Amino acid sequence: MTDPDQSSTNRRQFLAAGTTAGLALLAGCGSTTGSNNTTATSTSTPIPTTSGPAQFGRAALLGPSTVTLGKPFRLTLEVTNVGGETGTLNTDIHVTDGRSTIAQPIKRTIDPGERVKIQTDPVQFDIADSYTFDVGISKVSHTVSVQPKTAAYGTTFDLSDTLKGTAKSIEFRPAILYSPAGGSQTLLEQASSNQLLAVTRVDLENAGSQPASIGGEFELKNGELRQTLGSTTPLSAAKIEGKPLTSLRLSPGQQRSGWLLGEIPRSKARKAVSVVYQRDTSETPPELEWTSTPKQGTRELPQFAIESFQLPKRVTQGENATANVTIANKGNSTRTFRGLIESRTGNSGNWGGVAPITAQVRPGQSIQRNVTINSSADGTISYRLAPFNQTKTVEYVPPTFAFGQSYTTTENVSVTVSDIQAVQSVQLAGDEPIQRTAPSGKRFVIAKVRATAVGRSDGTPRGDEFQLKANGQTFAQADEVTRPLISPVEGEPYGGVYDPDSGDSFSWYVVWTAPKQVPTDAMTVQWTSREDSSGVRGESARWTKGGS
Repeated sequence: MTDPDQSSTNRRQFLAAGTTAGLALLAGCGSTTGSNNTTATSTSTPIPTTSGPAQFGRAALLGPSTVTLGKPFRLTLEVTNVGGETGTLNTDIHVTDGRSTIAQPIKRTIDPGERVKIQTDPVQFDIADSYTFDVGISKVSHTVSVQPKTAAYGTTFDLSDTLKGTAKSIEFRPAILYSPAGGSQTLLEQASSNQLLAVTRVDLENAGSQPASIGGEFELKNGELRQTLGSTTPLSAAKIEGKPLTSLRLSPGQQRSGWLLGEIPRSKARKAVSVVYQRDTSETPPELEWTSTPKQGTRELPQFAIESFQLPKRVTQGENATANVTIANKGNSTRTFRGLIESRTGNSGNWGGVAPITAQVRPGQSIQRNVTINSSADGTISYRLAPFNQTKTVEYVPPTFAFGQSYTTTENVSVTVSDIQAVQSVQLAGDEPIQRTAPSGKRFVIAKVRATAVGRSDGTPRGDEFQLKANGQTFAQADEVTRPLISPVEGEPYGGVYDPDSGDSFSWYVVWTAPKQVPTDAMTVQWTSREDSSGVRGESARWTKGGS
């Protein structure tokens, strides 16, 4: 969540601000002019010396090993003149953190055998890290680990010089619903196995006189914050109250509330959970940490179970299916269940959202929902209830009629299939009648189609959209029949028109080739319109003997 116009101080600036003051004081350590506020004392215990010029040894740099971010601390340099003459110590103390080094000179006159302690004025840091202070004699150094500020949720911290932040609350969910922009479909984002989604709400306030932006990053300790839903959908598509805490800019005095979405193992969510703020880089410890600790030591988490997911095995195409769903709350507090019935064609392909389910469930109780599924599908469709992923299969079959009955299409055309018969040969029109005989072991099957426009219509069914089926097989239309029939029936072997006027009626015959052993009583004629340009599956109807 880094804004290029961030107003917070960067790492190098914090380091300079946090250490220069203390080292400026160190720069005068041991000075006899009294121009600084460091404290220097001498020990009274005699120390053995050697003859000759001053020599400085037995040095030690002392101080705390761990401090809290922003808390002042002092360092003490101890050093002894082990030489035989009075001399002046000229060295420096410098701090390194791998990216910045600031050095300050030290100059102090020390008598033979004298051991002095030089204490700095308070030093503090605004970036958490491990800092090493070095002295340019005897390879003396001291490391101070600057740890984050920590507090409970509800505490306000300074994210930068002017931007204040408060982690208000955290909530755990097995899944959330979302709707990608520009689409009407609802999808479900669910946590990985043995994980939960965590929604943390954060308040921000710009207490300065200039615009301010989030200059660092929030992180979920022992978990991971989500930047998108699915692979590319922005967090703003989530059906969560409020807005995500993405890159934003606050005017002077402006306040803003938002949420962070993360994922965390269930085992970690049961205990204390922390959100941290990193001012500069993830290679160093965070600067701020808010912790939510369960009152009883272990947090109660949402726990739902599916008791029932029922769908009819067969549905007539164009009719709605009803899913019966029963969900139980196995936890000890009232929770909101969020689920989604999804579908896909057959047993492969991507799942798509069909019907979301949201309901509050009391502890130890169950809720039952009847969910209507609108579908224009045909064939076999798989449905599953996420996040449980229990799957059911529904076969969508075309509406079925007896030969001689009519079906009205969505294009306002009444279609009737009748007079089905099987023959060994047919006669076609020509200068002289043309005899066509079915291939060996087969025969021709003929059915009459009548299409009547009963309203405004873009077109009637086409002759090549009719199929002959029997015993799980589909039989092709006869290539031999391309001219008008004159025996055993009279009529065209093809048909279909565009933009008919209401009341216009058209009829033709369709001829297929089928094995002799297939009885006409077992035959089904099925019409399926072509997919339109948007890929919507075709409309279907079928005719059989008796209409079953």
